[in-house]
Amino acid sequence: MTHENIISDFIKESRFEEALSHIENECGNENPAEALALKGEILETTGRLREAGECFREAHRLCPENPEYLYWVCEIYLMMYDSDGAIEACTKGKQLFPADDRFLMVEADAWLWKISVHNLQGTEKEEALAHSRRILNESIAAAPDDGEIRAVEATWYVQKKDFDKCLQSFEAAQQLGLELYVDYIDTGLCLSILNLNAGNREKALHHIEKSLERYLNWNEPHYQRLMLFYEHLLLLREVYFGIKVTTKDLETVSAGYEFYMNRGLRVHRVTRDVRNALSSFIKAREEGRNEDAFKHLEEAESILKVHLPLCIIFNSIKKLSLMDIIEKLKLTVYKGEK
Repeated sequence: MTHENIISDFIKESRFEEALSHIENECGNENPAEALALKGEILETTGRLREAGECFREAHRLCPENPEYLYWVCEIYLMMYDSDGAIEACTKGKQLFPADDRFLMVEADAWLWKISVHNLQGTEKEEALAHSRRILNESIAAAPDDGEIRAVEATWYVQKKDFDKCLQSFEAAQQLGLELYVDYIDTGLCLSILNLNAGNREKALHHIEKSLERYLNWNEPHYQRLMLFYEHLLLLREVYFGIKVTTKDLETVSAGYEFYMNRGLRVHRVTRDVRNALSSFIKAREEGRNEDAFKHLEEAESILKVHLPLCIIFNSIKKLSLMDIIEKLKLTVYKGEK
């Protein structure tokens, strides 16, 4: 059995520390750059992004002719909200590997992240959008059937507030195919929101149900499993289709959260705090403690107003949707005395 197969089995079984130990003890001398990249992949899977970035940067230093290592440097910068770092690394990638269109795609995405991370307004925002659009056009021309590029284009339309074209691009992304399993769930959530806003209730419900099904069938470990996709979809379905969320619904996945966190998966505390507040709301409501339920909703709302959880990233339609859901839920419970 190859080292890659052994490590893959460890990861599937969420035995991350054993996978890292195997790399340290068995792989380092044979191919140091590849060993570092394997280590980086495991660290990225568990959400240890800073350490993962260090591994990929060192792998690129040792083996600068392999585009995969530099590509992951770009991706990790994005995951850490470092849009400037991502743009710089993508520029280098385009120079070193002009035939690899992935660097175009990530750079176009990075300019969109820059808008939200730095809260760009006015001329600065329009310049960033222009940079992103120019690179997007190059990227689409190079790979017209790439679903990932269409998903980036959809987010460009979010920033332009052209939600009809945004919806079309997300639909194209799913039809063409996406690289990661989580991307189908994330895109499905966006399509649910966009179709609701457009009055397409039947399509919205289809995307909600399909995305919930995908989440429950998600059998690979990854830190993004700990984000708020599941809760967001359930509450969206409750508010717009009257299917009330229960503690039993949450118990379906809570054991999985605990298992993966015990195995080393990490999620930002802001995401964790929002989840805990929403879970506490559902439990309090079910027990008839309406005043407590209202307070938990206010807690979730106050966090969202100040912070930007990883599950939302810069995609404003998701943040606005969750805020809208909370406002509507607050109207359904007793507010208690002020």
